[in-house]
Amino acid sequence: MSDYQSLNHLEQVLADFLVVEFFNHCPDGVVKVALSGGVDSKALLFACAQLRDRGYIQKIQALHVDHGLQKDSISWLEKCVQDCNELDVEIKTICLNLGRDISSNIEAVAREKRYQFFETELEENECLLFAHHQNDQAETLMFRLLRGCGLSGAGAMPIKRRLGLGRLFRPWLNESRAAIEEYASERKLCFISDPSNFSTCYSRNYLRHQVMPRLEERWPSYARSFSRFTQLAREQAELLAELAKSDIEKLVIPPKNREPQAYSLSAKALTSGVIAIGPMLELKQNRVKNLLHYWGSEVSATPPTSNEIQELMVQLSAATTSSICVSFAGGKARSFDSRLYWTPKELPNQSFKDVLWNNLKETVELDNGVTLSANQKKARDSSDVLLKLDVMERKVWLTARKGGEKVVPHYRKHSNSLKKIYQELAVPPWEREYYPLIYVDDELAAVPGIFVSQKFLAKPGEEGIALHLGIASNV
Repeated sequence: MSDYQSLNHLEQVLADFLVVEFFNHCPDGVVKVALSGGVDSKALLFACAQLRDRGYIQKIQALHVDHGLQKDSISWLEKCVQDCNELDVEIKTICLNLGRDISSNIEAVAREKRYQFFETELEENECLLFAHHQNDQAETLMFRLLRGCGLSGAGAMPIKRRLGLGRLFRPWLNESRAAIEEYASERKLCFISDPSNFSTCYSRNYLRHQVMPRLEERWPSYARSFSRFTQLAREQAELLAELAKSDIEKLVIPPKNREPQAYSLSAKALTSGVIAIGPMLELKQNRVKNLLHYWGSEVSATPPTSNEIQELMVQLSAATTSSICVSFAGGKARSFDSRLYWTPKELPNQSFKDVLWNNLKETVELDNGVTLSANQKKARDSSDVLLKLDVMERKVWLTARKGGEKVVPHYRKHSNSLKKIYQELAVPPWEREYYPLIYVDDELAAVPGIFVSQKFLAKPGEEGIALHLGIASNV
């Protein structure tokens, strides 16, 4: 490597960050740069190229997103390609054409689609660098405060986080916009100027051009102060998250005799489980709110807002908590049997056509959006509730519940109605109708995630079939 002292300050910051945060874990990983073509991202790409030429980085790739919102966006894409060619950097681009799908919040839509692309482009041991800086952080903080965020939101943008299989880094988050613009000027960098960045009809631009300059006139170091605050907020939010996680672990209710592999579709991954309402309400109100914020953030891609949590608190404080149903941006909170569940916002239809599952090695999707897959494994003990392996050689049907079904489930010795089994296993009513029933020939063999019939149950030590339910993303 060349002499470290010969690097520019921003290049030194970038090199230090990569050595500490990236190269120790991923020495052979590809450094990817989110390249819009503006002054910040162009400066970051150029700094990466400087480090590569001095032996700090092995390989760089730029990622450019053309949102299709400006008439000149194609020429901007071409300029980014040209810049990368001149720097001998590989570039991957995507055209989204969002202009055809203008919504009331095109900023949010563009950001979501942009990050989806970035996530798909990251492999294990790869990182994506963003050129966000101290002034961007101040704008993000102000924007979130005006929307009524809590401590977690006040943490604004993290300097690093997971993104898909890789990691997202913001190495210049503590550097000023002025320092980056000075660097670009010294290096005589040409960059794109997006006219929409000056339109104050967008909330963030209004803050940038109308509000922040006035703050800077009165308090020149405001961005540095805001940056310190976001760090403190993030640290305190982490403490609150640890408290919420500890509370949730004490309140999670395990399934009653049900399969441990997939006992509910109520939340993706169910990392926070199904919560016991009674013991939860014994906690102080602020602690319950903290728990619910954390829980909602864990099980939903869109964290709940303060207003949504407040509505849930109102329903929890009612005389009866048996009919809670609160809609959130990312799902619904529902209650059943003194338990609080998080469910998808849209549930599958109750009715669906019968399906012959010819090949259990292939995932099948019902026309109501429920998916079912299977894999072969050995039943270790009675806790592994698996179908016998020989059902793969027989006719397997997936059908909707019709009423009157009876079966001997794996945990009982005598036959009982499906209705009674659902009741004693505390299967929520909204799940009962769209769960597919598995028939082997003409006999009810299982309800995936709930039970397996004694007749079709693999014994401990035998090879069997594990069933896995899911809900298609378009439901």
